[in-house]
Amino acid sequence: MKTKRFSLLLLLSLLMLFSACAEQKTETPENSVVSMDLELSGIGVDLPGRFGNLNGVLVFEGGDEIVEGVYFTDLVYYAMPAETYEELMWKNRSSSLTKKEYNYLSARVRDLLVAFTADGSRTLEEIADSVAVTGLSADNCQSIGSAGEFRYYGIFDPLLTLDGFDEGYAFADEYQAEFDALLDLLKQDPSVFRFYEPKRSEAEESGISFAATDLDGNTVSSEDVFGSHTLTMVNLWGTYCGPCIREMPELEVLNGRLKEKNCAVIGVVIDVSGADDEEMIRTAREILSEAGASYLNLVPWDGLRTDLPSTYIPTTYFIDENGNVVGDPVIGAHSADEYEALIDERLSSLLSSAE
Repeated sequence: MKTKRFSLLLLLSLLMLFSACAEQKTETPENSVVSMDLELSGIGVDLPGRFGNLNGVLVFEGGDEIVEGVYFTDLVYYAMPAETYEELMWKNRSSSLTKKEYNYLSARVRDLLVAFTADGSRTLEEIADSVAVTGLSADNCQSIGSAGEFRYYGIFDPLLTLDGFDEGYAFADEYQAEFDALLDLLKQDPSVFRFYEPKRSEAEESGISFAATDLDGNTVSSEDVFGSHTLTMVNLWGTYCGPCIREMPELEVLNGRLKEKNCAVIGVVIDVSGADDEEMIRTAREILSEAGASYLNLVPWDGLRTDLPSTYIPTTYFIDENGNVVGDPVIGAHSADEYEALIDERLSSLLSSAE
């Protein structure tokens, strides 16, 4: 999904579970190093000590496998004090941001770098389609490093590569100067980067459990949603997301087909802040009505960001009757036929594991 401000996609994904803020590694200011890592993608940076006391906030976000063997990372700058960032991220996780706070965040976030980790030593040409999933183009990517059987490619300040970007867009002076200094360092000094093989988590699956509200105000439990179906397709979408809205008629067709397989489609509207967010709920209902979509849609529940993390939307998960995620999530909009093929694969894997 392309937008005028690429970083806003990452803000809306709320993927704070895998964020890594800069931390001071030594106590001698003139010789100190500010080190950051995102182990899920195998990328780290060592910045000069002068960046140890930023006016803004620098974080790694991502770590998602956007397609098999290709991991996404971005290094993000938030033009706000650390205290404000921490307060808003806490509210973000609990889905309690006000519209004013949301607008404040969206106007003060920008990517310094978007990076792609490719296993199997794949070339940039070989992962071009994977890059396109993010709404960016491999034409703007460059090689930035390697480690073992992994190759790393990146786009510096990707906002500049998007159609319709307003080049007059800037932060307040002290933040813009800081952003520019960080960007210049990253682009001109490759030695600040460290690359290593990604460290993937092998945590055991645990069933997703929640009590949520649908768009009509009815209480819905995870047992209600998942317990009555062999497999449930959970589509995370937002009212601002064009591809999400365009695929809704396909999801409606798919939901009808899935009844004979004892499967179902549900949606979760991630930019509804809670059951009392009447304006956004009304907007979501109008969108669904215009698309002819009648399948169940939920308001985000506490813990959604941890249960079903997403970097981009639409992102779709597949959940079994016990609330366990089956297979990898699917990013981007797809047709009913494409989704049904993915569901059939996962049903087959469930059958195989039960034997």
